[in-house]
Formats: sequence, structure tokens, C-alpha cells
Amino acid sequence: MAPTSDSGPRSSAEQGRSEHFREIILCHVELLYRVAARMTGNHAEAEDVVQDTLLRAHQAFDRFELREHGAAAWLMKIMHNHIQSLRRRAGHEPDVRADGNLDAFAADPHQGEAPLASEGPLDWDQLDDELKAAVSELEPEYRDVLLLWALGDLKYREIAAVLDVPLGTVESRLHRAREKLSRQLKEYAARRGLRTGGRT
Repeated sequence: MAPTSDSGPRSSAEQGRSEHFREIILCHVELLYRVAARMTGNHAEAEDVVQDTLLRAHQAFDRFELREHGAAAWLMKIMHNHIQSLRRRAGHEPDVRADGNLDAFAADPHQGEAPLASEGPLDWDQLDDELKAAVSELEPEYRDVLLLWALGDLKYREIAAVLDVPLGTVESRLHRAREKLSRQLKEYAARRGLRTGGRT
């Protein structure tokens, strides 16, 4: 009797895994690129980051984390971790020492507000150059939270899971980002008729 080959079943299983990966992961590629481009400030680097993110996601797909938050949050976590590693190698690790002190934030009556609130993801292409430049010049720890919220359309709890920080830290960083962009945000909101409010 000829030996039984199990290569067929394995191939079928791998094919099914790849199809499942494409079905729930690849639909987020454009979003990943848009966020990566804003976080890195470099389109070529963003393309590399997204490719590395997809490769890592495919390798770790059997250990799909953050299932309660969905594929987008999981991919953002992988991508942000990779970007943070690149920043550390380049000597640009964010200084987040101030995030531990939330007293001033807790005393603010508008602490639940989020910047650039809208019904859907922020359309970066519609922002004026002044606001784009102001966002790009934010410190990475504030810019990342703002982009994950406004461009990535993630809820506060999802951002906390992506960054592996407490919910209060997410709220604090969003609040501080809004303060730093106060004038530009008010002018933008007035032009676009946007409301304020948070997705928690």
C-alpha cells in the first residue's frame, strides 16, 4: 500500500487560513496606510510599515489578539508597536512622563470631549494645510492618539488596548492634543460645522 500523503489537507487548511486572512484583514490596508503616513510623515516609510504590519499579522493570525475590539484595532496595535520600535532605533522615543499626572485633566469639566469629533473617520484630505502642519508637529504620543481616534476611527477603549495604556491616559493625551491645537481646531470646527463629543 502506498503511503498516505497529508499534504492535501494541509494545503486546504492553509488555503482556508489565507482566505480568512484576506477577508478580515486586507480590507483595512488603506486605513493602515493613511494612519502610518501621518504617524511617520513619510509615504515611502509608511508603505514599508504597512507591509511589515501585514506580514507580522499573517504570521500571528492564529493568535489574533484584541478580538473583542476587532481586526482594525489589532492591526493598529501591531503597526504602532512597529513604529515605536523604529522611533527607538532612531532615538526618537516619546517622552510620556507627564501622562502620569492627570490632576489637571480630571479637574477640567470638558474632559470627555475629543478633538475633531465627527460621525465618521476624519477626512485628512479635506483639512487645510495649517491644521495638517499643526497635527504633524505634535509630540508623537499626542499625535498618535489623535490620529488613532480621528483618522483610525477607534474608540477610547480600543486606543487604550492598541497603546497598552490606561483609558485615562488616552483621555489625557487627547485633551492635551486638543489644547495644543486649540485655535486651529476651533477654526476648523466652525468651517465644517463639527460638534464635540467622545466615542467611549
